[in-house]
Amino acid sequence: MSEDNETLEEILDLAKENHQILVKMRRAQNIATLFSILKLLVITGLAVGIYYFLQPLLAQLGQVYSGVDDLYQSTGSIFENLRQTLTP
Repeated sequence: MSEDNETLEEILDLAKENHQILVKMRRAQNIATLFSILKLLVITGLAVGIYYFLQPLLAQLGQVYSGVDDLYQSTGSIFENLRQTLTP
């Protein structure tokens, strides 16, 4: 009977140790999940912030491109008018 009690106590000790290990693993998993969410929020915040600050520059770049396009088109029409006046 004493061997049975010793075996049961040994099993109980192992079960308690196993429980402690499982609790620590679960805590580590929760912390990892929290840091993953924080990392995702930081990346999203940086992307939105960068867009917020670059949006006016991108708008100006669009205006410059539009101006260059208008200049190109007007230059083309000038050359077309010149060609028409020079050809008999």
